[in-house]
Amino acid sequence: MAEPGAARSYPRATAIDGFLKTDERQRLAKERREEREKYLAAREQQILEKERRAKLQYEKQMEERWRRLEEQRQREEQKRAAVEEKRRQKLKEEEVRIVIYFWSHIWDTNCQMMKHQLSSK
Repeated sequence: MAEPGAARSYPRATAIDGFLKTDERQRLAKERREEREKYLAAREQQILEKERRAKLQYEKQMEERWRRLEEQRQREEQKRAAVEEKRRQKLKEEEVRIVIYFWSHIWDTNCQMMKHQLSSK
């Protein structure tokens, strides 16, 4: 038969083993929770960084779009100014042509009158 002390040590060993197993399970569960929290925190950081980069890209695209629109507006304004300047120049040339025509007509008329007066004397 087994000794009375030996029979007692077996249940104690089982109780200690059970405690160690429970302790080990709790420690492993805690490690898994911590790893999960680290993973979720890292994932959140990745998401935030991706959103930040997307926002910066959007802002850059908008700035580029506004820059191109401003450049186009300036080109159109320069074109309008050039067309207006050309119109003014043509108008000025037309005025000069009219003045020259007017004065040449007056000159011709005066010359004819003077010829007529000279010939009638």
